[in-house]
Amino acid sequence: PGNGIVVRRSSKYVRFFLAHKTRQKGSTHPQLKIAMRHALIERLSGMHEVLDCYGGMGIMYDACYRPYDGTVMELDPLRIESLARARPTWRVFEGDSPRMLAAGVIRGRCISLIDCDSYGSPWPALEGFFTGHDLFPFCLAIAMTCGDIQKIDLTGGWDIKGWQPYVQRYGNKLKPIFLAVCQERLANLVTSRGYRIAWWHGAYGHRRHAAYCAAVLHLTPEIVAP
Repeated sequence: PGNGIVVRRSSKYVRFFLAHKTRQKGSTHPQLKIAMRHALIERLSGMHEVLDCYGGMGIMYDACYRPYDGTVMELDPLRIESLARARPTWRVFEGDSPRMLAAGVIRGRCISLIDCDSYGSPWPALEGFFTGHDLFPFCLAIAMTCGDIQKIDLTGGWDIKGWQPYVQRYGNKLKPIFLAVCQERLANLVTSRGYRIAWWHGAYGHRRHAAYCAAVLHLTPEIVAP
């Protein structure tokens, strides 16, 4: 009550019905994204749980996450049933992942890898996680698809939430340096929880219509010291 979320519980999954839903389309270049996620998994010393912020058609789960436990979120009600059937041991949430994460729906879960394979922007979900979550391991991996580059190419980025500081710093031609700015933006975000980027990789999709990024974060010594 009061947060715009109505919860309905069933034996199969938890469903979040949120007001003002918007649909997300699937993203592209699955082989590149799969390779990035396997590279992240290889760099983790162990896997606790996966957070799949945009379940979609389940391609990343089938290719990368089937051996692991985790949580999946999906806005499209037509996909949620198939996601629940395909992942019987996972927690399945229907609704807007940024709002759910900011509300702390997975507080207490130890997440090793965050997958933000969004058609649009991954930043609201990432910001929601780092705002609403409470349990942070020493090593945390992030895989994300960033479609903001298309809007930035059209408008320069001044009208896109979260990008204004970077447009002010680098000008309205962010597209040629978009991967580097994504790395900088992620570093600024995770610093609030005591993380630094220990490993980073980024690549562009066809005609630079999207950027695919992977990062491994480590807690700084000051945070983990007794």
